[in-house]
Amino acid sequence: MNGRTRQEDDLLKTVGDGGNYLLNIGPRPDGTFEPEAISCMQQVGQWLARHGNTVYGTTGGPFVVDGQYTSTRKGKQINLFLFDKKRQKSDAERAGQ
Repeated sequence: MNGRTRQEDDLLKTVGDGGNYLLNIGPRPDGTFEPEAISCMQQVGQWLARHGNTVYGTTGGPFVVDGQYTSTRKGKQINLFLFDKKRQKSDAERAGQ
């Protein structure tokens, strides 16, 4: 396992393709957030605190194979990210239930 959450992998797939990633999280009418939304934001934020240099200010990289790996680029630096195929299959099976 690669140690990343599904949201972190989704973020990497998006930026590896040159896109911008949105969590699609909004507040309740009273201005508070669902506990699951807070947890998601904290997890992604913690990951970005450690690895944000591989995402912020980058462009999509030259190496992308959907479902297997993606990359980002900043200047001459290329960052390669591998994905866990077993977890992706498990996520797809759960989505079909």
